[in-house]
Amino acid sequence: MLDTAVPVEITDPINARILAVSEDRIAGFLVDPFAEIARVSEIDVDTVHERLRAMLAAGTIRRIRQTLMATNLAPGALVLPEVEGIVRLAVHPDPHAVAVLHPATL
Repeated sequence: MLDTAVPVEITDPINARILAVSEDRIAGFLVDPFAEIARVSEIDVDTVHERLRAMLAAGTIRRIRQTLMATNLAPGALVLPEVEGIVRLAVHPDPHAVAVLHPATL
């Protein structure tokens, strides 16, 4: 159950720091993006999780995701659809240049 005492407003100083980092200062795909948000915002990861969950439940934020920007891919890059729960990012012509991303981290 969500603690109703957790602030969900974007004007709350802690929420503002978390959102500023998550919206503008996280680049690329990370295995643990929440840990990176916590590190950069200097807020412990449990608080980051708590605040984001609360804001999501309250409708303050609509979703949490990592976005793949097609304009940032290398020339010839190919993104394959989800295969057995895994999204594969393949860069051609080098068949060894493949990053595997779990959808849970997106």
